[in-house]
Parts: sequence; C-alpha cells; structure tokens
Amino acid sequence: VALLVDVPEGLPPLLADRVQIQQVLLNLMLNGVDAMKKLEADQAQLEIRVGWHDGGDIGF
Repeated sequence: VALLVDVPEGLPPLLADRVQIQQVLLNLMLNGVDAMKKLEADQAQLEIRVGWHDGGDIGF
C-alpha cells in the first residue's frame, strides 16, 4: 500500500491528546488498508489529508 500524506503549511497548532490523535490516525489507516485488501498491491493507495475547515476545525 502506498501512503500519501498531505499536510499544508500554515496550519495552527492542534491542541489535543497526542495518544488519542495517534489512535485516530492508526484506526483510519488500518480501516483504509482493510478496505483495499482485494486490490492489487500496485493499485492500493492510501492518502491522508489534513485541512482547515470553516469554524476553526482541523480535519483528517
């Protein structure tokens, strides 16, 4: 599985529990890999994007 990560510059600091954020990202990646298990290896691509949303929320 190819992993692409898109984190734009200029995002404000994220005030959150580091371990909880790690768990969220790990779960997202594991779910993504599980959803692609029937694909050929060269077709499996997981992309994680971080972005700023209206209202001041940061989303994954």
